[in-house]
Amino acid sequence: MLFGREDAGPRAGYIDLAGNWVIEPRYRFSEAFVGEYAAVSFVGKYDPVGHTRGGIYGVIDRQGRMVIRPKYDWIRISSNGLATVRINGQLDVLDIKSKTLWGTDFGHVGEFRNGRATFSTSSDELYGFIDATGRQVLEPQYSYPPHDFSEGLARVYGPNGAKFIDVDGQPIGGRTFGSITWFSCGLAAVMIDGKWGYINRSGRVIIPPRYDKARDFSPSLAPVRLGQKYGFIDRSGKMVVQPTYQLAFGLSDGMGPVRLKERGPWGFVDHTGRLAIKPQFFDSSEFSDGLAPIQTGGKIDSDRRHMVNGKWGYIDKTGDFAIEPQFQNAHPFRDGMARVWTEGGVGIINTNGTFLIPPKFDYIGNFSKGIAEAITR
Repeated sequence: MLFGREDAGPRAGYIDLAGNWVIEPRYRFSEAFVGEYAAVSFVGKYDPVGHTRGGIYGVIDRQGRMVIRPKYDWIRISSNGLATVRINGQLDVLDIKSKTLWGTDFGHVGEFRNGRATFSTSSDELYGFIDATGRQVLEPQYSYPPHDFSEGLARVYGPNGAKFIDVDGQPIGGRTFGSITWFSCGLAAVMIDGKWGYINRSGRVIIPPRYDKARDFSPSLAPVRLGQKYGFIDRSGKMVVQPTYQLAFGLSDGMGPVRLKERGPWGFVDHTGRLAIKPQFFDSSEFSDGLAPIQTGGKIDSDRRHMVNGKWGYIDKTGDFAIEPQFQNAHPFRDGMARVWTEGGVGIINTNGTFLIPPKFDYIGNFSKGIAEAITR
């Protein structure tokens, strides 16, 4: 994106999988399609750090027809056809199809998922759930908004700790924890008395709390930390890989990134925990479609927070380059396509490294039913 520019020309629209405009770039801001709708604004600008300012939003359909005229300060669309909107400082819920507002002044409304959205009233700072009709499924009682659902359960935090609740607001397991992670592959990591273990969906402890840190299962192994080193356990709690790594993450497409020392190179373990690709890459991301983006030749900048100057390419599961390092940045593949950044802009490549969409855009979003938001120069 070209943040901070003051020019008024339209430059946001929507492209197809060939990079052709299907909805012309007539907007100042455009959001990703959610279901059949997307939020757009004809006015506004980006501030120096990339935040949108001064937008007046409406809603379009996939043919580019304006179904809700621009008048809202902010819109967040949910997949069920409802949208959280803000106008004159007040939050409400809009039914896009009927073009009607609920007429309730909320303090907070989250995105509708699993038929539920988090909410608070304008008079308090406690959170609960509403359903798609506006009915309170769970009265406001939590001090932080419940997190999104994962495997049908949501994380909530109260004064006595963290717990999981179902879509009706009923707690599972009858207890609270010091901290909790998402459910993944039927298990969630939880903190009990300062140590991490795992529970199942009924709340029963499956792997006793003995770890200093525990990450999600994906699906057969999970990284755990004992002291200052990470190893991998299986679903029985057996230590398959002894604590060896300074940092380790969960597996994706059967491979998980690991490194042996702080700011050291990255390698990958496979689904058995074997070190399949020795640490050698300056930075890396997750495997998908059999390939992983990696960075070579980079360095830490002066504030020791960002990695600069290296080139990104893709390796296969043997560690060989499938696509040579040549990009300024690269994202993981999704459905055989990946976004890459060059000096000329952002484009889309296939798993052979061939450009499906030339790198001529300032931004390309995620595709939804063959359409993605894009920003042109």
